[in-house]
Amino acid sequence: MAVVYPHSFTKADLSNASADDLMLFLLAGHAANDVQILQRLLLMAVGALDQDKYANLPALAQSMLLARVLITRLAASWDEIGRDKYQRLLDQAEADLEARGAPAGEIEACRAGRETLRKLLADGSMLVKIRNKTGAHTDRKTLREAFDSAPGEYEFIDLLAPIAGNYLHGAADDVATRALLETASNAESELAIQELGELLTEAASALSAVSSLWTMYFNITYLRISFDKARKGSKDMQGVDITVMSLPVFIEPPGD
Repeated sequence: MAVVYPHSFTKADLSNASADDLMLFLLAGHAANDVQILQRLLLMAVGALDQDKYANLPALAQSMLLARVLITRLAASWDEIGRDKYQRLLDQAEADLEARGAPAGEIEACRAGRETLRKLLADGSMLVKIRNKTGAHTDRKTLREAFDSAPGEYEFIDLLAPIAGNYLHGAADDVATRALLETASNAESELAIQELGELLTEAASALSAVSSLWTMYFNITYLRISFDKARKGSKDMQGVDITVMSLPVFIEPPGD
């Protein structure tokens, strides 16, 4: 079972916060929600890999799409949360919570998370290169360069199917994946899919740590009464073992 603590409050309660504090509460929470959802979907997509070579084709397409979307969301979130005025608020929150005797581990996790995000999402970083070149779309020039880099004998596989949902444009996706990996590689080394997954996990965990710390500070500062009440009312929710789940790669025809 998964344990949660429902926390109810009103718009009037939130309106007691300063404008910047409230906006960081909303920005960080929205980003954390999106990243958590995308992380789970990516984990499930990767979980469908290592089947036969034909099932692996759509599984890899799912994985790389979700990786691109997750990179884009992480970078866009840091564009906002990483602004100087919000970083000053996080400095203040860390110092305030430290003075109140809050758990040191959560404060250190936020500090480390901010450093990780600064490093991984800095201008010119690997993830930002991917976001800028292939995040929302892959342009013709980038696709052409990736296509030209494949050796002449390289074999592409398209999956033809009577159901549109099972039709995979394997050559197009293969070239797009090649474009993503080549965009982020440098003269010294090539980016591997496993390395990309590790970087995304690190960045997502860092963003979650920052969001959690700010949410704690905001709750204690502006929502203390309802926050204390919430911590006394846990609820058991049905959970699942996501490590054994995978996204479907093929669909059955609709019933008669």
